[in-house]
Amino acid sequence: SHSKNQPENSTFSAAASYAHDYWPCGGWVGEEDEEWVARAAYKTFYGIVRLRVLSDATLQIDLSVDPAGSQGPFQAGFTLRLRHPIVSGLSGKSLVLDATPFQATAQELGGGFRHGSVSVKGPEDFRVYWPFSPYNAYAADHKSGLDASLLRVGVELTPTRRRASFILN
Repeated sequence: SHSKNQPENSTFSAAASYAHDYWPCGGWVGEEDEEWVARAAYKTFYGIVRLRVLSDATLQIDLSVDPAGSQGPFQAGFTLRLRHPIVSGLSGKSLVLDATPFQATAQELGGGFRHGSVSVKGPEDFRVYWPFSPYNAYAADHKSGLDASLLRVGVELTPTRRRASFILN
């Protein structure tokens, strides 16, 4: 996903010396080796998302970068729509999805979390952000209401660590 008015909603982004590089210049979406693949060309790097169906109930999301002209770091992530009013960490920690913003680390959450019927596990340094408000061109502050907010899952990639994987089931 990307939005010219909301760089933090881009699947990939990198701080470049001249600007924040988050808007794809081109790319390709299709199927490769029984995976759904989206390749995006940014001004200073390439981003790739691979979705692999592991079973009827399990999906793997791979986020990777090729740092062609940037040393990063690169932000990579995806959003989940609101399905339940609580995020339950595998550590037992519960976070209420209300008007109070939070950032939770994978370590705080025990390496993953449940949100409604979905369980998300990922690398040891991923973060969960709440609330992530989609861009709304019709609102004075361009923010959607809390009922339209999303849960953002993000991870930092670097030229030495170019890939992160998440398992959803």
